[in-house]
Amino acid sequence: EEKESYQELFQKDQVIDILIEMDETDLQDMRNYPQNEEYHAADVTVDGITVENAGIRTKGNMTLNSVANSDSERYSYRIQFNKYVKGNKLLGLDELCLNNGYSDASYMREYLHYEILRSLGMNVPETVFCRVYLNGEYAGLYLAVEGLDSTFLKDNFGENYKDGNFYKMDEGATLEY
Repeated sequence: EEKESYQELFQKDQVIDILIEMDETDLQDMRNYPQNEEYHAADVTVDGITVENAGIRTKGNMTLNSVANSDSERYSYRIQFNKYVKGNKLLGLDELCLNNGYSDASYMREYLHYEILRSLGMNVPETVFCRVYLNGEYAGLYLAVEGLDSTFLKDNFGENYKDGNFYKMDEGATLEY
């Protein structure tokens, strides 16, 4: 089963390497205009497995704005393996988020949040800590999180997942009714 093959990347007792190689001009564009959240082509190697011509962009809301307004270039990223090549996947995985742990000196809050929900029997994305490299330069420790996309939905809710509701928060949304 496909799910099992990409799940091998998400072992809790390891830190994996993620190497992102992209045109230097595209990397600079992503750093200069992070709030555009524009996709750029990149070759992405996750724990030794390479997917060529994937799409990568900055991601986030409050954290994206906070990093953009600081001296840091340590953005969170969304990698869509099939952005430019239909059917492109990483061991069956469509999408991967690299979260920077902004404003969490422990780097553990998001990880522990998912693990607590998992222990309660909730459907949560897979996670693993990773060292991220952008064009050979070490970008830091990140939490890699399985994207909440069709792969996650199908694996957790079956072939009829499109019959259910999937909610995504808009920018500035609250939980007010």
